[in-house]
Amino acid sequence: MVERVEEVEKAVVEEPLSFPRFILNEFKTEESKLRALQKVSSLVLLRKVWGIDDLPNSGIAGAYYDQMAQAVCQGGKLNLSEASERLLGGCRKDITGEENIPKDGPLLIICNHWKGGPLWAMWQSFLISELTNKKRGQEVGFIIQDALEFWRTGRVMPASEYILKMVAEASGLSMVTAPFKLRRGIQEHKAPVSIFKRLKKGEIVGLYPEARKTRELEEAWEGSGTFVSKVAEKVPNTQILPVGVFSEGKKRDLKLSLKFGEPIPASQCDKKNSSEIADGMMAEIASLLPPKYQGEFKIFK
Repeated sequence: MVERVEEVEKAVVEEPLSFPRFILNEFKTEESKLRALQKVSSLVLLRKVWGIDDLPNSGIAGAYYDQMAQAVCQGGKLNLSEASERLLGGCRKDITGEENIPKDGPLLIICNHWKGGPLWAMWQSFLISELTNKKRGQEVGFIIQDALEFWRTGRVMPASEYILKMVAEASGLSMVTAPFKLRRGIQEHKAPVSIFKRLKKGEIVGLYPEARKTRELEEAWEGSGTFVSKVAEKVPNTQILPVGVFSEGKKRDLKLSLKFGEPIPASQCDKKNSSEIADGMMAEIASLLPPKYQGEFKIFK
């Protein structure tokens, strides 16, 4: 352990861009060495999987990454809209339907989790939040999973639970048990009470019904239908806003496409079962995507 910590300390000095220098403060005592190693490993993983250095404005993105990393480690607060402006500022964007964003009231945004594009396919969370912030001065509290898995082996990625928790706390996101962990019977799914409190206060919550990244739409996780039925029950005046997203091109020729549909009253879901709600959400999202990405919900022949 001591040898590994010494290696990381050396790396921090030699590679300040990958290892923010402020992390050195975490190595001052023996008790903090493991925590420091966790933070450094997590932040390096985040920089690599997000592809910060491949973004069009890589210099600005790198500077913001260091600022973000420091806030995460020291208990600071972040917002997705600022991250979007700084990290995605150099990307081409095709955005339609912004006028469909309700000006006020509780709002649940449902969106396909596109498997591609910058920030490890998390760009839509940032961009959607930037747009809602401009329209109504509110960030989106997206619901994220508490772990990521390797698609080949199904094993949980090392440090993923740790870094996701840090980012969620700093960005005001809601964390739930990952569906692939539920299938293994590790933990029962429970939507945090904070989600419903946020909606009751007239704020915005974001949901990816598929609970996984895809290019062609797949069936929504049934738990997402159950969640929306609870929203209809507990906060019936909530509006559900479908969004379709996809990206084309690579690196500096990248274009991000995003289309807002028309809002739907959550009260319409009140008497439907979870499967019907889940399929209905995916059909709404499919209508906002090109036919080649609609998958089994293809509506244009």
